[in-house]
Amino acid sequence: MKTLSIVAPLIVFASFLFSADLAATPMSGDSAIRHGAQKAMKAGNFKDAYEQFRRLALDPQTNPQQVPGDLDRAIDCLNRLNRATEIDAFREAAIKAHSNNWRLLQAAAISYLNGNHTGHLIAGQFERGRHRGGGHVVNAEARDRVRALQLMTQAMPLAEQEGTSELVAGRPSNRTTLNQVSAFFQQFAQMWLGNRGWREAWRLQYLTDLDVLPDYEPGWGGYHAGLRGAPVDEQGNPIFYHVPPSFDASANDGQRW
Repeated sequence: MKTLSIVAPLIVFASFLFSADLAATPMSGDSAIRHGAQKAMKAGNFKDAYEQFRRLALDPQTNPQQVPGDLDRAIDCLNRLNRATEIDAFREAAIKAHSNNWRLLQAAAISYLNGNHTGHLIAGQFERGRHRGGGHVVNAEARDRVRALQLMTQAMPLAEQEGTSELVAGRPSNRTTLNQVSAFFQQFAQMWLGNRGWREAWRLQYLTDLDVLPDYEPGWGGYHAGLRGAPVDEQGNPIFYHVPPSFDASANDGQRW
C-alpha cells in the first residue's frame, strides 16, 4: 500500500507534465493560422478572421483536406462584414489556386448554389449582394447553377480517381475517403435536379451548355413556377432517362443525372 501511495502521485505528476508539454508545443504551418482564424471568428472579429482564412484559401500548399472549410469560413466572414461584392473574385482566385483539389472545387460549387444570387449591374459590372444607390437589380441564379456544374464536372474525374485508387489498392478500410467520394456524386446528382426534380422535371430534357455561362437575369429571381409530375412526350407517354455510354455522351441533363 505504501508503494502504491508513492507511485500514484508520480503518475499524476507525469501526466501533468505530458499534458503541459503538449499544450506548450506550438502549432506550425497552416494549422496555427487556422487556429488563430477560428479564434478570431468565434470572438466576432470577422475582419481578422477573413484575412487569415483568405491567406489559407489562396495558398496552393494549404492542407487539401482542410482548405474547403477555409473557403467556406472566409465567405461567411465576408457576408458578415457586408462585403459580398468581394466574394466572387476571392472564390475564383481560390479555385485557381486549388484547381486539382476536388474537395475545394466541390465546396466552391456548393457555395455558388447556396449563396446569395441577387445583385446589381453597375456600369456593366455585376456586384453581388445589396447595393445602395443606382444600378439594375439582377439575379445570377441560372449563371451560378451552371458555374457550380462546371466546377463539379471539373472535379468529377479527380474524385473518381481517388476513390478508385482506394479500392484498387485494397484499402476499403479507409471508409472516410470512400464516403467523401460517394457524397460527392450524390451532391452532383442533386445539383442536376436543382429546380427540376419535382416541379419542373421536364427541364431535364435539355442539355445544359457547360461551356457558356448564362447572362444575368432581371429581377430578384427565386420563384419557380411549374407543374408537378413527370415530363411526357407528344403522345403523352412518360419520359424516362437512361444511363448513357458515358457522361460525355449524355444527350440531356436527365442522362447526366
